[in-house]
Amino acid sequence: MTPKNRIFVHEYLIDLNATQAAHRAGYSDSYARRACYVLLRKPEIAKAVADGMAARTRRLEIDGDKVMREYAKIAFANIGNLAVWGKDGVALRDHKEISEDDAAAIVEVSIDGKHRGRIKLHDKRAALDALGRHVGMFKPRSAPFAGDYSNAQQRRARAFIKQRVADVLAEDADKAAENTSANANATEPEKK
Repeated sequence: MTPKNRIFVHEYLIDLNATQAAHRAGYSDSYARRACYVLLRKPEIAKAVADGMAARTRRLEIDGDKVMREYAKIAFANIGNLAVWGKDGVALRDHKEISEDDAAAIVEVSIDGKHRGRIKLHDKRAALDALGRHVGMFKPRSAPFAGDYSNAQQRRARAFIKQRVADVLAEDADKAAENTSANANATEPEKK
C-alpha cells in the first residue's frame, strides 16, 4: 500500500466520508470522487479499513448487545420519569431523580424557569423498529401480493370489489332516504 493510500485509510476512518478522505489524502478535487470509489474497492485498502474499524470497535467495547441496550433505553423511556404533571402544568424532574437509562433517551432539555421547560427525546419509533427487526418481529409477509395472481384473477377481484362497493353505497342511500322520509313525517303537523 502506498503512503497516500495509508493516509486515505486513516482519514476515511475519521468520518467514513470517502470523498473528503481522498481530498485530505492529497487527491485532486477532480479525481477525489472517482478515487474514493476505486480506492475502497482495492483489496488491501478494504482490508485496512475493515481492520481499522474492528480495532475501533474493540477499543470502544462496542458489540451488538451494547447497541441493542442503547436502543432499548430510547424505546422504553417513560416521559413520566422525566416530568410531572399537575394543576400548574408540566414541570421537569430534578436531574438527580432521573435514571441513567431515562437520561440516555434525552436529546435536549431547555429550561425557561424554575424546573419549567421542554424535553426532546430520541426517536422512540425508530428505536422500537430497530429492536423489532433485531428480534425478528417483522417477518416477510406470508399473504399473497397482487403480483401473485394472474391478470384474469386480478380483474375478477377488482370487479367483485367494485360491485360490493356499489351494493354498500346503494344500501346506505336507501337507509338515508328512509331516515329523511321518517324525519319529514315526524315534523309534519297532524291534520284534523
